[in-house]
Amino acid sequence: MKLKRTIGLLLLPVAMLAVTSTAWGTLILSHSGANDPATEGWAPTVEAGATVAPVIDDMGSGFDAWEVKNSSGTGKVGYFGHAAVTPAVEADIATGGWSVRANLRVDDTTANGYDEALAPAPGFVMRLGAIGHWVLLEMSTDSSGNPTARLKGGTGLGNVSDIITTSGSGYHTYDLRTQPMTSLADLYIDGTKVISDFDINNTATFPNQFIWGNWATGSDGAGYWNSLEFETSPAAVPEPSGSAILLLGAVSLALERRRRLKS
Repeated sequence: MKLKRTIGLLLLPVAMLAVTSTAWGTLILSHSGANDPATEGWAPTVEAGATVAPVIDDMGSGFDAWEVKNSSGTGKVGYFGHAAVTPAVEADIATGGWSVRANLRVDDTTANGYDEALAPAPGFVMRLGAIGHWVLLEMSTDSSGNPTARLKGGTGLGNVSDIITTSGSGYHTYDLRTQPMTSLADLYIDGTKVISDFDINNTATFPNQFIWGNWATGSDGAGYWNSLEFETSPAAVPEPSGSAILLLGAVSLALERRRRLKS
């Protein structure tokens, strides 16, 4: 019994080393539920032809959301957050990177007669002049109503990823985060990495820009935004420690040897 207790105490910290951490950094700006983003620190622009509204328990999903919709082909909606990118925030980003994570439902554009053109309708764009980052996440749906996503990045947004289709027309989490001290970004959808090492290096001179919503004139679509978080991120999450894995194996062998000696 004493040996088993000792082994258990040894295994606990080792197992903790072998588990990937999901810690996040400093929250800079966020949106939550059916709250009006204008009351959360975002600067809104809502043009004629576009609509915004709170939605409670969207389609019985249990999610409250902020509806951002453009069905006219003329107006657009944007919530601006780059004023929050202060020199201190830029310093954090320069060493630790940044992340934007959003949970939203992309409208079935086919059912509503929208154009299905991939554009920031809905979506978001991040451009950091001093850091040299520029990336756009654009979303739509396919003919079955499944949400699609694509990245554009780099100077002139000339680097274009493949289109990623996710099954199910409900809410999904999109997590775009940069690799610290690089111009590479990874996109996760519902916790699974779907785009790796995407180059967002920008050499053109532009001011900072961070906008989410339907910021594309002539591109129809709707997003129901349950949450959005812009954070400065910690260092890259390490892979499981090789030494921890070896120690786990050694402990297992010791337990097996002890069992055999007793039998």
